[in-house]
Amino acid sequence: MRSLKQYINEHRYTCVLFGVLVLAAVLRLYHLTQIPFANDELSALYRLQFPSFKTLITQGVMPDGHPALVQVFLYYYSKLVGSSSSLLKLPFIICGVASVWVAYTLFTLQLGRRVGLMVALSMTTTQFFIMHSQLARPYSVGLLFILLLALYLHKLASKPSRLHYLGAVLFMFLSASTHYIALLTAVCLMFAWVWVDVKRLSNAIRISALVTLLYVPQLVVFFQQLKVGGVGSWLGKPQLNFIYHFFSYSQHHFGPLMMLTFVLGWASLLFLGIDKFTKKQLYPLVVFGLTFLVAFIYSVYRNPVLQFPVLLFAWPFMLAFLFSAVRYLPKTLFIWVIGLMTCLQLYSLVYMRKHYQVFYNQSYRATVKQIVTNVTPHTPLLLNGNQPFYFNYYFAQSNFTPNYLHTRIDSLSIPLYQKLLQNTQADTLVVAHAFYLSSLYFEWAKVYYPTVIFHQQQAFNELYVLCKNQELTQHNKLFDTLTSATLYSKNSRLTCDQLPQQRLRVVAKVEFTNDTLPNNSVLVVKVFDMSQRMIAESSQAYFRNTKQIALASLDIEPTPYSRILNVQAFVHNEKQQQLIIQNLTLDVQPGNSLIYGTIGAIPFKQ
Repeated sequence: MRSLKQYINEHRYTCVLFGVLVLAAVLRLYHLTQIPFANDELSALYRLQFPSFKTLITQGVMPDGHPALVQVFLYYYSKLVGSSSSLLKLPFIICGVASVWVAYTLFTLQLGRRVGLMVALSMTTTQFFIMHSQLARPYSVGLLFILLLALYLHKLASKPSRLHYLGAVLFMFLSASTHYIALLTAVCLMFAWVWVDVKRLSNAIRISALVTLLYVPQLVVFFQQLKVGGVGSWLGKPQLNFIYHFFSYSQHHFGPLMMLTFVLGWASLLFLGIDKFTKKQLYPLVVFGLTFLVAFIYSVYRNPVLQFPVLLFAWPFMLAFLFSAVRYLPKTLFIWVIGLMTCLQLYSLVYMRKHYQVFYNQSYRATVKQIVTNVTPHTPLLLNGNQPFYFNYYFAQSNFTPNYLHTRIDSLSIPLYQKLLQNTQADTLVVAHAFYLSSLYFEWAKVYYPTVIFHQQQAFNELYVLCKNQELTQHNKLFDTLTSATLYSKNSRLTCDQLPQQRLRVVAKVEFTNDTLPNNSVLVVKVFDMSQRMIAESSQAYFRNTKQIALASLDIEPTPYSRILNVQAFVHNEKQQQLIIQNLTLDVQPGNSLIYGTIGAIPFKQ
């Protein structure tokens, strides 16, 4: 009988793949019950509350920007398992793990086992793929369908059969029914497949025609959503440096990992140059390049749709191209390269991206958890969220009955918000957001409730517990590392020497008596870098109460230009003349450095 060592040696790639799949499952299932619902997931859950399939489509699918497949699946699946986050996420995690296996199979057939293994390992250990496998949204499902489509197209070209043909039709249809950028990726994939060998054109036309016929029932939804065009109301047009930022994000914003991938990519180009750039070798690059270019051009000239998550469907193809050079490496060097890349990815996933801290503590669950921990049910809540349902989902799990004053405070004008604060009689108040809120709302709350009992900033959420009693000792010291100054001049400057990656919050405040209030004047705050280039500005008018107060605030993104920032605060009148003010305070606080933590780089020091 053969020894275990002989068996492993003969089937070493199978054994390695098994280990990779186990690792992929562990990294995605880790503390499954602790993975919170993101805003988009709660939106999908909210849009499941309909009595019939028809109302699900008209009210639960059409107002959204995605095809119907995933929402319909959640509608019937939730009837079986309920609204448990772990059970609702499980099928999407399974799709994420299955995508690793399909990617290995696909790129092994196309470019060799080494390339297949490199792509599979990268998909296993990078946050981009892990995080989107942990979301009950179309991403991991669409990724699986795209990879299966590519696999069946490859098999159809290598060994035509009815099964391979029907598989290509099925998975192109499912891709189109999952996500519109998955549909775009499928079209680009089909184009690249024909580009490699024009003889495939007839098959491509027949496949596309059948998919179109199957898709006809969904055209009503498609055209309704096409009227929306994109998400331009909150997503800006991409800049030319988008691809660099995406590459940095995909490599965990980690310099050594970025450099290793960059070197492998250049080596791949070099070896392709030696091999005279055959179409088969350029095929993965064409798939990703076309997908990116079409989405980029549409986003610039029509309506923004290009953001990091939508490139998930095409990114494995780009990875296959970048890693194609490993086919030429000596065995020992290849082992060192794949070992080094895996170690860098795992290290940066846990310690640089802090995935299991940042992603697992965000948004509505984190907000509700801190409310339940720090206040009693009768404490008034001023919250900013998409729907009360999103907060209630987690309050119900804690058997906590919230005392809402408002759940969408950014819909209130500042005068209405001030009136609400003024009329609140409780001694303690919570002000929090679960996706975004201007810091001005926090600062106005502090005018009426000046003592901070508790403050927390996490990814996509921030929470204050405030008290009217100014003699109460604060439970935490918020600003112990940042400069704060009280200034008495018409043009006040403050220099902040902080780490470049530190997000800052600047707050200016002026108090007047009634007889010193300038008419038609505004308080202005400006922030400059060392070269006197203005990088932020805010201005606010006064409000009238028992005393006159002007308040302006702004959050400053981390700046790569300098550790030094110059902050100006001043009052000017309607003629743009600066006025001498004797009671102006300017405060610099730590801003929320984690607010874009699932996308942007996370500061080393927090």
